[in-house]
Amino acid sequence: MSKYKIAYRDANPSWQELCPVRMLAIQVSRDTETGACFLQTKIVNVSTKPISRIEFTVGLEGEGGETETVDFSLLDADLPAGEVLRPKAVRIKLSVITGSRAVVTRADGETSFGDPIDIDSPAPLALNGVEESERDVLLSEMGADTFKCAGVHSEHDGWWQCGCGAVNLKRGTCWNCGAVREKMADLEDAAFLDESRRDRVYKTSVAILEKGNRKEAEAAKESLERLAEQGYGDSGEKAREAGMKIANLSKRRKKIAVAGLGKDYAGDVLVGVAMQCIRADVPVGTIQMETPALLGHSR
Repeated sequence: MSKYKIAYRDANPSWQELCPVRMLAIQVSRDTETGACFLQTKIVNVSTKPISRIEFTVGLEGEGGETETVDFSLLDADLPAGEVLRPKAVRIKLSVITGSRAVVTRADGETSFGDPIDIDSPAPLALNGVEESERDVLLSEMGADTFKCAGVHSEHDGWWQCGCGAVNLKRGTCWNCGAVREKMADLEDAAFLDESRRDRVYKTSVAILEKGNRKEAEAAKESLERLAEQGYGDSGEKAREAGMKIANLSKRRKKIAVAGLGKDYAGDVLVGVAMQCIRADVPVGTIQMETPALLGHSR
């Protein structure tokens, strides 16, 4: 069985602006046993419509300045919107590759596209850890991949680049990570994320208070008190309600505990009295008048 070694790879080829097809990677693999080299490509449909026919050309450059051109004609590509395609590898003559360039010449009826442009990595987020955590929660709620979408998105004329780095043409949702375009600006705004976090804490704390669990209620009260210090809504009033609820729960627990203790204590007294009668060989009836006094300690 043959083994292959990567002889060349471009993981971020230039993109022809506004072209619905983007080249994601160009790679040359060498058969370590025979020395034969094969050109591999990876493309994606960055638009909102399926593409039936795709044609593109890859130009390769060798270490001595020699060149080789490979044409791909995918007449039945049937590439759905947002999907990735890996065309069949093509054997090439060059063995040492120093550079490459891909040009899409057709995407269904379109044959003319913008000039090739380099797609840079997204800028890092200017958020602290708490804000990033809230951003991750919101991304998860919309079904996006929080691990991929870790940068700042950017808007361009006719297209946008997601925080994950993917190019999107007229798409409302990123094909790569699932982030929603119209929400991206808010997800990069520290003030918005802070307000979202406080609103989430408030709603969660209020919901916890309705469950009646004392320990959770105490934690909810602390959260509401912190929100009250920040002047958030009626969190101060809710914190006071939480305090009263905790006090009521504490009273109820004490009553239950005392009732249980009294019952157990009374039983212990009666058993103790009976045992004393048996040891002293005294008729039980002679101490019946003393029993109520003893049991009085259980109240």
